[in-house]
Amino acid sequence: MPMRRKIPTIHESAEVLHERYQAEPQARLQQRLYMLYLLQSERAKTMKDVAARLQVHRVTVGHWLHVYEQSGLEGLLGINPHPGRPLSLSQDILEQLQCYLEIPGYFQSYKEIHIWLCETFHLDLSYKVVHKIVRYVLKVQLKNRHQTAVTALS
Repeated sequence: MPMRRKIPTIHESAEVLHERYQAEPQARLQQRLYMLYLLQSERAKTMKDVAARLQVHRVTVGHWLHVYEQSGLEGLLGINPHPGRPLSLSQDILEQLQCYLEIPGYFQSYKEIHIWLCETFHLDLSYKVVHKIVRYVLKVQLKNRHQTAVTALS
């Protein structure tokens, strides 16, 4: 027989939850407010119903309700997502790379950066990892030489 976890008492009214839901700009937090609204307004009776409506796993709904029961609404809205995997480059290497990237024309391509990192620091990194770190972590976009060459020919 499956173990059923009791849904905690929701202290805020459905109207207050709906207003906060509509005023909340972050979709991640909107989901949590809407979960409470569905349960308080009795539009959903079980965690499974809520999970289906929000398109999240029922275990996620259970976790959210547990946090709400322990810490209240502010605790529920304060849950941060997991930070993910740490970067493959140390902070020291990132700082050196950032310095070289600030020199105009030092690197002509992501491939050059990849080769420089692998040879200088004896790292075994894929091109994809190097591209993601440079483009999305350091927020540097190298000039597209192909586009410049096409413009020069016109």
